[in-house]
Amino acid sequence: MEVRHEGAALPLRAVRQRALLAALLLSANDVVSLDRLTAAVWGEDPPASAAANLRTHVGRLRQVLDGAGDGGPRVVARSGGYLIGVAPEELDLLRFEALAARGERALREGEHDLAAREFEAALALWRGEVAQGAVLGGWAGARLVRLQERRLAVSEQSLRTRLDLGRHAGLVPEVRQLVLEHPLRESLYGLLMLALHRTGSQAEALATYDRLRHTLRDELGIDPPPEVRKLWQGILRGDPAPAPPEPIPEPRSRPRCDLPYDIGDFTGRAGELDELALTVKQGTDTTGARMPTAVSVAAIDGMAGVGKTTLAVRLAHHLAEDYPDGQLFIDLHGFTPERSPLPPAVALERLLRAMGVPGEVIPESAEDRAALWRATLAGRRVLIVLDNASDSAQVTPLLPGARGCLTLITSRRRLVGISSAALVSLDVLTPDQSGALFRRIVDDGRPDRDPHATAEVLARCGHLPLAVRLAAARLRHRPAWTVSQLAARLSDGGRLSDGGQRLAELRDDRSSVSAVFALSYQHLTPPQQELFRLLALHPGPDIDPYAAAALMGRPVPGVQDLLEELVDVHLLQQATAGRYRFHDLLHAYAAVLGRGEEPEAARPPAPVRLLDHYLTTAAAAMDAVFPFDRARRPAVPPPGPVPGPVPGIGEHDRAMAWLSAEHANLVAACLLAAESGLPGHTTGLAATLARHLNPRAHCGDALHSVALETARRQGDMAVQSLAAYNLGQVRDCLGHPEQSYALMRESLLLARESGDRLGEGYAHVGLGRARRRTGAPDEARSHFESALTYGRQTGDPLLQGYALNALARVQRESHDYGAARRNHAEAAELGRGTGDPLIRGHAANGLGHVCLALDHHDEARRHLTEALTFALHTGEQELLNEVEAGLESWHSRNLIPEVPSTAV
Repeated sequence: MEVRHEGAALPLRAVRQRALLAALLLSANDVVSLDRLTAAVWGEDPPASAAANLRTHVGRLRQVLDGAGDGGPRVVARSGGYLIGVAPEELDLLRFEALAARGERALREGEHDLAAREFEAALALWRGEVAQGAVLGGWAGARLVRLQERRLAVSEQSLRTRLDLGRHAGLVPEVRQLVLEHPLRESLYGLLMLALHRTGSQAEALATYDRLRHTLRDELGIDPPPEVRKLWQGILRGDPAPAPPEPIPEPRSRPRCDLPYDIGDFTGRAGELDELALTVKQGTDTTGARMPTAVSVAAIDGMAGVGKTTLAVRLAHHLAEDYPDGQLFIDLHGFTPERSPLPPAVALERLLRAMGVPGEVIPESAEDRAALWRATLAGRRVLIVLDNASDSAQVTPLLPGARGCLTLITSRRRLVGISSAALVSLDVLTPDQSGALFRRIVDDGRPDRDPHATAEVLARCGHLPLAVRLAAARLRHRPAWTVSQLAARLSDGGRLSDGGQRLAELRDDRSSVSAVFALSYQHLTPPQQELFRLLALHPGPDIDPYAAAALMGRPVPGVQDLLEELVDVHLLQQATAGRYRFHDLLHAYAAVLGRGEEPEAARPPAPVRLLDHYLTTAAAAMDAVFPFDRARRPAVPPPGPVPGPVPGIGEHDRAMAWLSAEHANLVAACLLAAESGLPGHTTGLAATLARHLNPRAHCGDALHSVALETARRQGDMAVQSLAAYNLGQVRDCLGHPEQSYALMRESLLLARESGDRLGEGYAHVGLGRARRRTGAPDEARSHFESALTYGRQTGDPLLQGYALNALARVQRESHDYGAARRNHAEAAELGRGTGDPLIRGHAANGLGHVCLALDHHDEARRHLTEALTFALHTGEQELLNEVEAGLESWHSRNLIPEVPSTAV
């Protein structure tokens, strides 16, 4: 760090003086408080004379700076601190940020040449470590770390841009140096691999991946991220120009953003918003104390309906640009009526999926998922909103371990168990704040014409934001009412219109708030009231118009209008376009109203209509995604008088999108069916979704366990056999072969008893897999041979294909390569006939490994490359691991040169 005037460096010899100047420049043109300056200059243990010493250092710094200048003083005193004034062109830090921002803007506009020039100009301002020569503590030291991270991110953007422009050769030495300096930065390895590959050094590119893989496993116990693995796979296939791995951050891509809509009439929390924004940006808690960790966590607590989520979402939108790698939102259901809090393991799975981690690679235990979550966020800037947390134990495993991430938590409890978190407690609004919110919604002057009535309305709302919004929305939609009339109605509205049932079930038990809910409900139209009540029956986290239409048994367009009308009067939230949900208090209110309601008794009840919808739509989606597997799925009877499946669900991409969006709802629907005593829907949903859910073993385990228990109670042997088989498959995927064997044995006996020869054959495949995993190859071979016999007798090509691949694998492991090759080849032919990519993938993989064993290298690469395509398509992790192992073996046998360690 140095200061230059007319080409000459000014003398800054004292260590404290340099630290003081650096701290002021890190917040150039802004006031830095005395406490923060003290922390920056002396760290965690300042002397008792720090305040006096600080004034002395400021005076000496002024002498140096002002003596060389020709204008006013550089360092000026302000209330509670000091400020240094600099022009944008005078400070290289400001110049760097401006140039980097211009480069990112040029990238977004597609001007790559300009972006490359701006990035190079920005990076040319750096000459070593930031503020080198100044020893900084506290917040300032953390800020230096973030600036180094920013420099590295801009370096990656610059390298990527030059790669896009075809400037490959000159990049290799530069990226190698960065890899040496940052040996755990996965994205840098990806850029080096790409540069090497595009300059014709394929072997060295693959060796670079091997170095990354070993480094990550040795240092962190993790594998390379999916984007770098995808690049490696492209290089293995010989793609001339594979896509580069995703950068960190990537300004040209659209990061994941799950944040709910930010309301337009945000009112009354400006102080808390500013306080939180300052806290997370400066790294202190709300009392001003320094936070000892670089990971930012802020927890907002308060009673239900007080506006915790609204504040967190507003803050998240306000800070979104600071977190370019994604903004995630998840409802933990800590206090959702009639729902258990989301277990950390389930929440981690959803967060990992949101960050693009395939479900097949997500481990089983919560501890392993938490480790993978932290590794996924390493080197990224992501904002996470954990809404409606039950306690500290629920959220602690979800906290990232990476610098630069921000976690916002909302809860009805004060989460004192989270160390270093900034804690903010929300109370109800003040009368002035609630009045401002009320007037902002009712903006026609009526509140000001009758201030006493307005005050009475706000008092009856308890100044609770949710209640104020509902009351204001009611008045706004009744232009003929006066505020006095609204107040009078609220004074009589503490009881429900059905004869006086109190809302004691509401957790806050606030009769005035209940009155607001009742008044809002009473002025809905009958169809709106019916939908409001019925939505409380939905078991999942949100609902789309098609499921809502099924609940009502009415056409979708009309129900969609009703949903939007409930949003308009603040009785429903629209978290994302086309998906709706309740606030917890309103969910409880709707549930109370819906108890005992049986509208139109002549038609099926609402839960049956909803489950009919999910079952028929799931069947249509599965037919589109897995058309070759229809024989193993149960026949789905036509639904009752409900809307048909979602339009377009018969197309593969639309079907996959629906299955992904409805994932949590489908699991919840199956469990609802079991709780509601609907065995056909329980077992039907589980069996229908098996091919989709079984690779996602953690979800499939819950569904098939419930389905098997239901089938056992019903005594249907065929259904029980299929449920036991599916649960056995899941237990096999989870690494429990003995449990899998017992379940497959049950499936076999039930299939034999019910005369299901096809079921017997599939059970033998499962039994053989379990025995192979427990080290009994001869017994496994016998089961696979039996399965093949059943497949040929029944003429089922899928069973034959699975049995042949499984049998060939045992033969491979016993070095009977001739028989293995014949069986894999026959399976490949059957796979081509059925279109099942899983059969074709395992066949191609098996042929590749046979050819490797026989030293037929060219043929081995061809088969393994084909298998890689199928493995990526199916997402089956076991197949992908075997293919990658085969390709690594192929390359190790084909004279890949040893790359010196200095090369990477």
